[in-house]
Parts: sequence; structure tokens; C-alpha cells
Amino acid sequence: MSLGISVNEAALPHVEELCVRADELGVLVEEVGGATLIDAGLEASGG
Repeated sequence: MSLGISVNEAALPHVEELCVRADELGVLVEEVGGATLIDAGLEASGG
């Protein structure tokens, strides 16, 4: 049963904003093999 809610679609604007503000937020954004990886605390300082 589908409720018509997509977690991915709902999260996308937030992820895009995170990528735009990566330096300010202390996260690292990398493109690897066609995927976008966001490090918010493993190697990055995080926020």
C-alpha cells in the first residue's frame, strides 16, 4: 500500500541545501561513481 509519500523526494531539497552550504556547515561533499556522498562527521568536522 502506497501513501504517495516519498522520503527521498521530501529529503531532496534539504540535501541540496546541505551541499550548497557544505563549507558553512562543516560537511564534505564528494561525487564518487555517479553518487553524491556527504560526510557530516566521519572525516568532516560536522556541525
